[in-house]
Amino acid sequence: MGMLSKREIKRMCDKEYWEGAIRESNNYGKFEIVKYVNSRVVRVRFIDTGYEKLTTLLYVNTGSVKDDIRDKLHYEGKVYSSNSYGDFEIIDYKEYNDILVRFLLTGYERRTTVFLAKKGAVKDPTYFLKEHEGVIYDSVNYGKFEVIGGKNTHKVEIRFIATGYISVVKLTDILRGKVRDYLVPVLYGRGVIGSPHVSQGKAYKVWLDMLKRCYCSKYQAKNKTYIGCEVAEEWWDLREFTKWFEIHYEEGKYLDKDIKVKGNKIYGPDTCLFVTPSENSEEAVSKYFLFLNPEGEEVLIYNLRKFCRENGIKDPYMYRLVCGKSKSHLGWKFIKRLDRGEVNDHV
Repeated sequence: MGMLSKREIKRMCDKEYWEGAIRESNNYGKFEIVKYVNSRVVRVRFIDTGYEKLTTLLYVNTGSVKDDIRDKLHYEGKVYSSNSYGDFEIIDYKEYNDILVRFLLTGYERRTTVFLAKKGAVKDPTYFLKEHEGVIYDSVNYGKFEVIGGKNTHKVEIRFIATGYISVVKLTDILRGKVRDYLVPVLYGRGVIGSPHVSQGKAYKVWLDMLKRCYCSKYQAKNKTYIGCEVAEEWWDLREFTKWFEIHYEEGKYLDKDIKVKGNKIYGPDTCLFVTPSENSEEAVSKYFLFLNPEGEEVLIYNLRKFCRENGIKDPYMYRLVCGKSKSHLGWKFIKRLDRGEVNDHV
């Protein structure tokens, strides 16, 4: 073909020249140009199927326009073999570069191209999971677990036999036993984290310190007042404690179990509250005292300083009674100091 003249080139860019023209494709029969969009793009309709699509004038001139309707009928339902993952079927054809396939062994579906399908270069990420599904493995530190499913080798679902905890892990971690059950109490024999995504913020630090007071023998050896203290079972789970913490916590305050319930030994939602350092300090030095009031009645007083403040009595004089330096003050007389075991007899 010789060189085109300027007139011929101009004509080929003319809408009237192209619209209505019939051309022959290489493999799909004749098509008509039904709309000229611009100097590069046109819309064509295949004579045999009526299928319309946008394409380029370059493809028109080379006959490289494809009839996707014919290809759809040709490819859908066709089965190919992959290089390493078994056979797969084409279940939806949109165009040459966009098809949906389903692997026959696993049922896994994914989009790919006809080119890759013909070469067998389509991967099934769930292929290697099939042989592991339902199998029970041993973890290094958390007992037995079962593989229950997964999307691919990087997202495999497992369930621990002892606790029922479900986690998503890698297949390589399964085979090495390097998986963790977050419902196993690993902190001081009681504490349960509950999830790998729990933040180790303020709530975590308060919770961990509470467990240490109650269940760390080394801590209790230095702080004997915490011997016999316990944490309510629902607070063994960090997630449950965090819910309560987020509702009740105030900046600058400390967790306390003694003020709300006198003589209490259990940390729990019904017995604890947050107090200021001064309130906590005052509670720590508070004692039970038995006094005789001016009317001759026995009065059980807890936290003598607070009692004096609330009743308009100067506490130094009352403490002189306690120390035996005075016999009476405004008709008040000291009888004795009580330990916690004697308190119930005077309530």
